[in-house]
Amino acid sequence: MSTNLDWNEHEHISSQVQLEAAKLVELVGTPELAKQAISAVERNQPSSTGDSDLQDSLARSRYAAAEVVASLLKSLTDLETCLATPVFPGELTQWVTNALSACEQVKAIQLGGMKKIHTDLYAIILRENLDLSAQVDKLRSADIQISHANCDEVISGLTRLLGLAETARQDEAKLAKVVADVIKRAMEFVVAARTQETAIAAWMSEAFNRDLGSGD
Repeated sequence: MSTNLDWNEHEHISSQVQLEAAKLVELVGTPELAKQAISAVERNQPSSTGDSDLQDSLARSRYAAAEVVASLLKSLTDLETCLATPVFPGELTQWVTNALSACEQVKAIQLGGMKKIHTDLYAIILRENLDLSAQVDKLRSADIQISHANCDEVISGLTRLLGLAETARQDEAKLAKVVADVIKRAMEFVVAARTQETAIAAWMSEAFNRDLGSGD
């Protein structure tokens, strides 16, 4: 994704702030939204504050570095790949081990870097439009559900399956239904996690669009 923005209308912005804005582009998805974020900050800051306050505001987006976002998406893809891999006879234990490791990686990222990114995003949405507070509350609740209850449920299911697989090495076929149930629930989790990221980006866009008078 290109982060080459046209700064003609913001000539006073320092190179450091431009770097932070570039990270903001990676977070919100488009240069247009990043410009809107910068403009919103400028409108809400006294002119005497200069670059310092703008830099402080945009500095929060440093947690949205591309590698963090990419790590979450990759971890979800890795988990999905594990779940979609056929379970060959005699390899159930290894299959579950791989899936469990992939799911734990997703959880680590959700509770680490992505948790901070979400917190910053919700603050930006509310700063731009308090009318979206109800939607932000729903997003926050979904974060808790997805990263705790849903993810923990999948990890618990895989852990239980691992124990069963280790005691049924000679008759793994009898665990076919359990495996199918675990895969179904884990795939639902992957979809929910991806949907959450899409929803956050959509409400971020709506916050700025409404601020500009182009929303509902």
